Amino acid sequence: MKQTLFAQQQQSVKTDPRIKMFTRLLVLYWLLCAFEWFIAIGRIFTGVGPIDALGQFSFLFFFNTFGPPVLWTAAAILYMFIVRIWKRFDLKRQAAAQGDQSMLAIEQPRPDAQALSLPLTIRMRSNRRLQLTVMATLFLSLMLPFIGGFAFGLLGNPTHPLYLEVWFIIIGVWALFALVLVGIMYLLLYIKGREQVTLTDYGIMLSGVTPRIHSIPWSEARLFAIVNPYSPKRGRDRQPLLLEVASEHELVRWVWLRPTSPRSGFIVPVLPPEEYEQQMRNVLSVIAAKTGLPLYDLRKR
Repeated sequence: MKQTLFAQQQQSVKTDPRIKMFTRLLVLYWLLCAFEWFIAIGRIFTGVGPIDALGQFSFLFFFNTFGPPVLWTAAAILYMFIVRIWKRFDLKRQAAAQGDQSMLAIEQPRPDAQALSLPLTIRMRSNRRLQLTVMATLFLSLMLPFIGGFAFGLLGNPTHPLYLEVWFIIIGVWALFALVLVGIMYLLLYIKGREQVTLTDYGIMLSGVTPRIHSIPWSEARLFAIVNPYSPKRGRDRQPLLLEVASEHELVRWVWLRPTSPRSGFIVPVLPPEEYEQQMRNVLSVIAAKTGLPLYDLRKR
């Protein structure tokens, strides 16, 4: 019994780091909820609440006061379920690393250590135009609810002298926060776009703009898998593949843009489509030969 448990522990792989990231985002969601409820309570105490200047209930004022905190609370609760889904997905990774045959990929790569001349680096480049467009859209989407609430409030003809001052402060603080958030996301996309995966005779490694290098010797690899978290059967052949080689303490991931995948993603291959497709197939063959591991497909339910 102890030997079996020891063998299973030896086959376990590093926990998906996205779980930690999404858990931190969940905490951020709840902080935003607290901030929104603080603003709502502040509006009530300053007289800019669901009761208008005539002392009558106003649905418009009620929506402006309680609408944002209720929506953020609902979003945070929904995000709790998303974090739970990611944790369940990591259990699939662990099961595959322990040899769950039900998740083997239908199409297995043909092991061939000579399919590529090593060392080889899979080179990609960032789509800067798309990244900037998405960041600008995200910033506007973060600002519109506050600007809309301010505009609706003006339509209600608020008479409280602190109304404009409070709203200008709120919008200014939120705009600064949105800029910081968008800047961080753009920085993360930039760092991700500069990552490069290199295969050598001794192992596989991931390097980028940071000095840290994620390296896995072939002998320590415990999982070779397709790790797309959400992949419905309909349109699956158009989705890029997210591939992973993982050990007990490290993991290396890279994207394979299939021929039918949209070519307007955040990162695009440097090679022409035909050369890139052949290179990626050869990469799978080399990994299969070097690690002796089968390819698992975690898109299976």
